[in-house]
Amino acid sequence: MPSPTELLTGDDLKLRRASTAEQAADVIRTLILRRELEADAPLRETELAAALGVSRNTMREALRLLTREGLVSQDHHKVATVAPLTVADVGDIFTCRLLIEKGAADLLAKRDDLPPLDAMHESLDVLGHAGESDWQYVIDADRDFHTSLVALAGSPRLNTAYAHLEGEMRRCMAATTRAHHDPAELFHSHTELLTNIEARRFDRFKEVLGQHLGAAEQNIVRVMQGEEDLPPTPKREPGPDRRDRRA
Repeated sequence: MPSPTELLTGDDLKLRRASTAEQAADVIRTLILRRELEADAPLRETELAAALGVSRNTMREALRLLTREGLVSQDHHKVATVAPLTVADVGDIFTCRLLIEKGAADLLAKRDDLPPLDAMHESLDVLGHAGESDWQYVIDADRDFHTSLVALAGSPRLNTAYAHLEGEMRRCMAATTRAHHDPAELFHSHTELLTNIEARRFDRFKEVLGQHLGAAEQNIVRVMQGEEDLPPTPKREPGPDRRDRRA
């Protein structure tokens, strides 16, 4: 029987710059999350490939990655556009989030001891030192906090399910997090979540989590329905990571 190395020597099995497609996807993803590319905007492979200096095949794969994340739609003619985000989509995304995060809490409750919570504390620290103009850092810290929670459960499949939602969750958070007038509000709600985990009050944690995610869902729906203005997305300036800042 041939070894894995021998099986992978064929030219048809060589890796062809797989990371390039991911980098191209990251550029388009960033433009979508900043709302610089609006819903239904056409994403033409030829134009995008030329602009980014990559091949059409690479651009096609990048668009496939974004389609799997729910950020891009492709019709039966393979025409790619920025996927719209509806109120029904938001409800479904937050329902899935709540189920996964509550499931992670249930798995933690079965353990005799808690794994280290350092990653959640780090995310909370970022929220605690964020200013009103630091919305990108707030979005990242919010996402990292909840991703770390799911990871604590130690279930690879739960992690995979949560990661599958990440693109759509980030798109929601780009609106919901910034719909808060004060980042301190998010800091206090996340502090309560973490405090209940540390005290192993998992039923109370799930109750607070439901309130927290419910409020986030309501925020984005208000923005989508025009009941609350969404300020321009601040661009992250070059410089030291805000997580290194201490007030």
